[in-house]
Amino acid sequence: MVAKLAPKSFKKPNKERQEIIDNIKNENDGDIEETMEIGIRAGIAYHHSGLTSEERHWIETGFQNGTLYALCATSTLAAGVNLPARRVIIKQPLVGMEFLGKSQYLQMVGRAGRAGYDDKGESITIVGSAHEKKFRDMLKSPLNSCQSQMLHQTYLEGFILDLVYLKLVEKVDQLPYFLSKTLAGMQKINECLSLLEKALESLKTQDMVKIENGIFLHTVFGEATFVANFSPDCANILNSNLLKDLNSGVVFSSHFHLLLTLIPYDIGSPVNWDLFHDEFRKLRASEKQMLSKMNIQESDILRQITARKKAEQGTPSMRLYIAFIMMDIWNKIPISTVAKKYDLQKGWIQNTLQSVCSQAQRIQRFSELLENLWPLKLLLPHVIAKLNECKNAELVPLMNLDCVKFGRAKVLYDKGFKTVKDIADAKPNDLLSSIEQISLAQAKRIIKSAKTTIDQMLINQEEERVLYGLSL
Repeated sequence: MVAKLAPKSFKKPNKERQEIIDNIKNENDGDIEETMEIGIRAGIAYHHSGLTSEERHWIETGFQNGTLYALCATSTLAAGVNLPARRVIIKQPLVGMEFLGKSQYLQMVGRAGRAGYDDKGESITIVGSAHEKKFRDMLKSPLNSCQSQMLHQTYLEGFILDLVYLKLVEKVDQLPYFLSKTLAGMQKINECLSLLEKALESLKTQDMVKIENGIFLHTVFGEATFVANFSPDCANILNSNLLKDLNSGVVFSSHFHLLLTLIPYDIGSPVNWDLFHDEFRKLRASEKQMLSKMNIQESDILRQITARKKAEQGTPSMRLYIAFIMMDIWNKIPISTVAKKYDLQKGWIQNTLQSVCSQAQRIQRFSELLENLWPLKLLLPHVIAKLNECKNAELVPLMNLDCVKFGRAKVLYDKGFKTVKDIADAKPNDLLSSIEQISLAQAKRIIKSAKTTIDQMLINQEEERVLYGLSL
């Protein structure tokens, strides 16, 4: 709408805007949302959580250098868009269904006329008569004070665990001093101290720590929880579920079982139950048998299709649905294609893949210290490597070259060596100037490997042409 109403002068062909469009297409397998392309051609873009990190990068870069004139964002996200502007327009004083708070309002309007970026700025808030009085009252109201969340026992337990395993405290009587230095301790020290005893008892019951004569002793389970950066309650749930999965037997007919094991409990999405059923029916018999042990039967899915009941995050059905999405990514299906299939935003899928990668790495660290989880210690490194490839599919061809692993491949890609041919055409000094801590011998080896890869590909293509009788 905004792009269509923009003056004609905004819509004239522009080389810089076309570069933004081309860059986004290159990052998204040649795909770009039609609305996004129309907007960018007019110097206008939108910014929301559904954007991929690449889309967000090019849009933010275009806005910062003045190629894009305007950026549209939802009120929920406007407070988090850290981009300076000359003018901020707030369409209505609501964040979702909630009325705009003063801190949120100041955060939004603070983007206008940022010191060091502009010499002036202005903000406009469109307020209907129904909200005018409430808006004026909000402007006069004081800012809400920051309140510590550590008065919840779960967070306090995590804090104590960190102190113990970072070896900042060795004795129980040292804890009150550390608590007094926290925000919670400064705000409500008596509540903190009264909650401390319950938290310590809970940690002992969960085998996170042992206490003898007032001295903390480490446990294997507590060490594993700390190293993996899990909260105590999450570690217990996860350990129980992992042991149950392993005792039931890992299904090796595909990677599906391991992927399902890695799905975090705090991710949810709208579920297309018809699609859910279609994906379920594609599973192997061994995989369906595995799911039946998790109390997921085809009859349950059919009932869900009829009831259209919302699936809650963390439930077996929700985690299974996320696993179907991740299995498509695992099978090298482009994110844009998967997004269309499940009617989800590309950015959400990208963020979910990142969460699954992080969860996999944490579970690996967790299993390395717990003897009962030894199979995961052996199986997960391969899965993590493959997930990282899925997350950075564009780097895989570069990582096949000699002397190039993930970190170096990312540097090469960011410096403009995006394909094997780019490297094959480069001079050793080009790589030396782009990559730190690389020798001349390594640079020559990388270039030689790239040339060999291309030569081998051409030979293979010629052999295929001969095989099909197409050779000249």
